[in-house]
Amino acid sequence: MDLLPTEIKVNIEGDVPAAVSSLGGSPGPMTSRPIWFAEERDSAAEGRVPLLDAGVILRLRIGGNRDDLTVTLRPCTREQLVGRFSAPFEAEPFTFLPFVRMVAAA
Repeated sequence: MDLLPTEIKVNIEGDVPAAVSSLGGSPGPMTSRPIWFAEERDSAAEGRVPLLDAGVILRLRIGGNRDDLTVTLRPCTREQLVGRFSAPFEAEPFTFLPFVRMVAAA
């Protein structure tokens, strides 16, 4: 099976506990976390976003259990990936596990 890891994101507005329950999850406590998206300072001051325009999204979050940094490539092609990220994802049988992370916007 030649699958790459996949993440599906869903934004939930309104009755979050009901939505989480319908997805098969169990709601936990809400966490407020500041989130930043990185861009080159001078370009951003001029209203340009060259990283985003090139399909690169750098997200930094602090708070909660741990701080994290996420890099997203959109669109992402296999040629852009290196090391373990370029190897096929192997899992038999392939299933999606419900995971819900509720974050209140800061």
